[in-house]
Amino acid sequence: MSVCFVGVCRAADEYIVRHFDRYIRDNAKSQSSFSVLRVYDPDRRTGTVSDTVKKYCLLDSDSSRFVAPTRDDVMSYDVIVTTLVASLMLTKLGFKGHFTHIFIDEAAQV
Repeated sequence: MSVCFVGVCRAADEYIVRHFDRYIRDNAKSQSSFSVLRVYDPDRRTGTVSDTVKKYCLLDSDSSRFVAPTRDDVMSYDVIVTTLVASLMLTKLGFKGHFTHIFIDEAAQV
Protein backbone atom coordinates (compact mmCIF):
# COMPACT_ATOMS: atom_id res chain seq x y z
CA MET A 1 0.00 0.00 0.00
CA SER A 2 1.11 3.56 -0.60
CA VAL A 3 0.07 7.14 0.06
CA CYS A 4 -1.17 9.62 -2.52
CA PHE A 5 -0.68 13.37 -2.13
CA VAL A 6 -2.88 15.39 -4.48
CA GLY A 7 -2.28 19.10 -4.73
CA VAL A 8 -2.02 22.03 -7.05
CA CYS A 9 1.14 21.84 -9.12
CA ARG A 10 3.24 24.37 -7.24
CA ALA A 11 2.22 23.03 -3.82
CA ALA A 12 2.94 19.44 -4.85
CA ASP A 13 6.39 20.35 -6.13
CA GLU A 14 7.20 22.45 -3.06
CA TYR A 15 6.24 19.54 -0.82
CA ILE A 16 8.70 17.31 -2.65
CA VAL A 17 11.51 19.87 -2.40
CA ARG A 18 10.90 20.90 1.22
CA HIS A 19 9.99 17.58 2.76
CA PHE A 20 10.48 14.40 0.74
CA ASP A 21 13.78 15.26 -0.95
CA ARG A 22 15.32 16.43 2.32
CA TYR A 23 14.08 13.33 4.15
CA ILE A 24 15.40 10.99 1.46
CA ARG A 25 18.81 12.73 1.38
CA ASP A 26 19.06 12.75 5.19
CA ASN A 27 18.21 9.05 5.39
CA ALA A 28 20.09 7.83 2.31
CA LYS A 29 22.42 5.68 4.39
CA SER A 30 19.70 4.10 6.50
CA GLN A 31 18.43 0.65 5.65
CA SER A 32 14.83 1.77 5.30
CA SER A 33 13.91 2.81 1.80
CA PHE A 34 11.36 5.48 0.98
CA SER A 35 10.39 6.21 -2.59
CA VAL A 36 8.43 9.08 -4.11
CA LEU A 37 6.92 9.32 -7.59
CA ARG A 38 5.83 12.70 -8.95
CA VAL A 39 3.28 12.18 -11.74
CA TYR A 40 3.02 14.75 -14.52
CA ASP A 41 0.92 14.84 -17.64
CA PRO A 42 3.11 13.59 -20.52
CA ASP A 43 2.37 16.83 -22.41
CA ARG A 44 3.95 18.98 -19.68
CA ARG A 45 7.23 20.58 -20.76
CA THR A 46 10.14 19.25 -18.70
CA GLY A 47 11.81 22.67 -18.76
CA THR A 48 9.10 24.00 -16.44
CA VAL A 49 10.07 21.60 -13.64
CA SER A 50 13.03 21.93 -11.26
CA ASP A 51 15.87 19.42 -11.42
CA THR A 52 15.13 18.40 -7.82
CA VAL A 53 11.56 17.44 -8.69
CA LYS A 54 12.60 15.72 -11.93
CA LYS A 55 14.56 13.19 -9.83
CA TYR A 56 11.19 11.83 -8.73
CA CYS A 57 9.54 11.74 -12.16
CA LEU A 58 9.27 9.15 -14.88
CA LEU A 59 11.06 10.48 -17.95
CA ASP A 60 11.73 9.01 -21.37
CA SER A 61 15.21 7.75 -22.28
CA ASP A 62 16.62 11.18 -23.16
CA SER A 63 14.78 13.00 -20.33
CA SER A 64 12.92 15.20 -22.82
CA ARG A 65 9.36 14.09 -21.94
CA PHE A 66 7.42 12.95 -18.92
CA VAL A 67 6.04 9.43 -19.14
CA ALA A 68 2.68 8.32 -17.83
CA PRO A 69 3.11 5.70 -15.10
CA THR A 70 2.08 2.11 -15.55
CA ARG A 71 0.35 0.15 -12.82
CA ASP A 72 3.68 -1.54 -11.98
CA ASP A 73 5.39 1.86 -11.75
CA VAL A 74 2.88 3.10 -9.19
CA MET A 75 3.00 -0.13 -7.20
CA SER A 76 6.76 0.23 -6.73
CA TYR A 77 6.59 3.61 -4.90
CA ASP A 78 5.64 4.48 -1.33
CA VAL A 79 4.28 7.97 -2.02
CA ILE A 80 2.66 9.25 -5.19
CA VAL A 81 2.51 13.04 -5.67
CA THR A 82 0.19 14.38 -8.34
CA THR A 83 -2.26 17.12 -9.21
CA LEU A 84 -5.97 16.46 -9.28
CA VAL A 85 -6.02 16.45 -13.08
CA ALA A 86 -3.03 14.10 -13.40
CA SER A 87 -4.56 11.81 -10.76
CA LEU A 88 -7.03 10.74 -13.46
CA MET A 89 -4.17 8.68 -14.92
CA LEU A 90 -4.12 6.70 -11.66
CA THR A 91 -7.89 6.23 -11.78
CA LYS A 92 -7.62 4.83 -15.30
CA LEU A 93 -5.04 2.32 -14.02
CA GLY A 94 -7.60 0.94 -11.56
CA PHE A 95 -6.20 2.04 -8.22
CA LYS A 96 -9.48 2.22 -6.34
CA GLY A 97 -8.81 1.11 -2.75
CA HIS A 98 -5.04 0.87 -3.19
CA PHE A 99 -3.86 3.90 -1.23
CA THR A 100 -3.79 3.86 2.57
CA HIS A 101 -4.05 7.66 2.69
CA ILE A 102 -4.95 10.34 0.18
CA PHE A 103 -4.03 13.92 1.10
CA ILE A 104 -5.70 16.64 -0.94
CA ASP A 105 -4.16 20.10 -0.75
CA GLU A 106 -6.13 23.13 -1.89
CA ALA A 107 -9.33 21.07 -2.14
CA ALA A 108 -11.44 24.22 -2.07
CA GLN A 109 -10.04 25.17 -5.48
CA VAL A 110 -11.45 22.00 -7.00
